[in-house]
Amino acid sequence: GLGLTPLTLKTSELALLPQQNYSVPLGGVPTTESGPLLSALLTLSGVQYNAACKNDELRYWVEVTSADGSQAAVITSGELDSGFGNRPAILAISENGKFLTASGPQLIVPNDSGARDIQPGGTITIGRAPAQLADVTPACAATSLVNAPAPGSIMINGDVASPQTYTFAQLQAMQQSNQTVSFLSGTTPSSHTETGPSLYSVIMASQPKFLSCNKQDKYRFYVEVTSSEDGYASLYSWSEIDPSVDNDNALLSLVEDRSEEHTSELQSHHD
Repeated sequence: GLGLTPLTLKTSELALLPQQNYSVPLGGVPTTESGPLLSALLTLSGVQYNAACKNDELRYWVEVTSADGSQAAVITSGELDSGFGNRPAILAISENGKFLTASGPQLIVPNDSGARDIQPGGTITIGRAPAQLADVTPACAATSLVNAPAPGSIMINGDVASPQTYTFAQLQAMQQSNQTVSFLSGTTPSSHTETGPSLYSVIMASQPKFLSCNKQDKYRFYVEVTSSEDGYASLYSWSEIDPSVDNDNALLSLVEDRSEEHTSELQSHHD
């Protein structure tokens, strides 16, 4: 549905792409994995982000599924980009200098907990999360799919058992965390101290519908955060925000530099 070219690639064809090497612990044993970047495969399939949509790349997800279907994991395009999450995942075709001829290519996510290393990878599916709120740029998302909550409030919907809308005061009553964030505003470095509840804790209160029969099911989930001010959206894989996995400590910031914001603002590497 994205106008992409379906590809079936053999290991020999993957070997023709630029290779990246990473040392990662697999089963507690240090190994050197080599293969093309997952982002290179997205480019090869024809992924083109909408230049009219602010950081359109942050709306895309990639799911890698094992050949037998027993494992699957989502990683977002924002994670793969060195300018955002900087987790340059690869589709490894060799290990410690030997081709994985028996098992086939496998997803390796360096700088990760290892929970999303899929062995062997069989299918890569690419998607763009549907728009939730109207965007100020019509070419990006012209139609609102849900009614925006009141200013300062956060609405949780989607694949959860208990959809909720939290007011600013209710968010203040939750456990608060602190985070210092640094980023570039144009070419000018900027740093702020943010305070608020974690994105993980707010979503967990709405009970995501993870399959109880599959402990790996949560790795298939992503979270889309959309601003009601301009429709700007960003995706997070569940692995990013889960404290038991990568725990990037994404916050719904209520206070910046000890000054109350009166609106909820997401703070992390996807700002």
